[in-house]
Amino acid sequence: MDALHGSESAWTLDFLAGMQLLSACERSQVSIAMAEASLAACLDRAETIHLHIKIDDTDRLLSRALEAAGGVLDHGAPGFVKYRMPGRVNAIFSHIPVAADDLRECSANRRPRPFLDHIGIDVRTTDAQSRAAFDALPALAAASGWAHVVQGGNEGVRCCHTVVDKKHWLFPAAKGMRPIEVAFGPLRASAGAPGCDLRPSHPALGLRDACCA
Repeated sequence: MDALHGSESAWTLDFLAGMQLLSACERSQVSIAMAEASLAACLDRAETIHLHIKIDDTDRLLSRALEAAGGVLDHGAPGFVKYRMPGRVNAIFSHIPVAADDLRECSANRRPRPFLDHIGIDVRTTDAQSRAAFDALPALAAASGWAHVVQGGNEGVRCCHTVVDKKHWLFPAAKGMRPIEVAFGPLRASAGAPGCDLRPSHPALGLRDACCA
């Protein structure tokens, strides 16, 4: 997906950094992930990437600034907002629990907001090439010394307000590098309660997967 390496996507990253929604380190991490050889096949098949950013209150998000920068509201719900930004970059903002790590937070260890929770690669097509690229990820992660967790199966993965077929969560070995989500399958609305399969914690923490439903 060459667009992810183009000027529009870089402009969006710079814009989010300028809004202080991404730190300089986080902005660099996104660029590193986009240049990672083990992710190249999935990036080539991806429709978009997304950046999931935790903030204090989605009601206080500077929506007008995002829209003036070309952002289009894709989904808005209490505590969860998604904008389609230039360069096929989706910016997601939340203050509800979306990760198992969120359930471990308390006043003493709560991370200052905003911060980048994870980087996402959205492989929406399910043709043979896309499936092969997705299915190769566990072996590629092992070869790179990355931790890996898989989500999904017959019932799919329930995101905050949507469902996809399956996800590979990759945890790069570099210190401080944010998790990388590779989602496979078309995005569809979640029926019933807007619960979600939370982003798993790093396997080294020994925490079980959780669901916020």
